[in-house]
Amino acid sequence: FPGGHVKIDPQSPYTIAAGLALIAAISWGVSTIFSRYLLQRKSMFTVTFVRFALTAIITGVVVLASGS
Repeated sequence: FPGGHVKIDPQSPYTIAAGLALIAAISWGVSTIFSRYLLQRKSMFTVTFVRFALTAIITGVVVLASGS
C-alpha cells in the first residue's frame, strides 16, 4: 500500500475478487454451523439435499444476474 493508504476501488478486479472470497468464506463457515444444527433434527440425506438445492438456486441467481 503506497504511503500506507488503502485505496478501495469498487470497479477494481482485485476488490471484486476479495469481496467474493470473503462471501465464500462466510458462506462456508455459516453452512458448517447450520449443518451441525440441522443434523441434530434431520437425516444426513435431507440436509445434503437441502445444501445442494440451495447452492443450485443461489448459483442460478448469480449466473442470471451477471449475464454469464
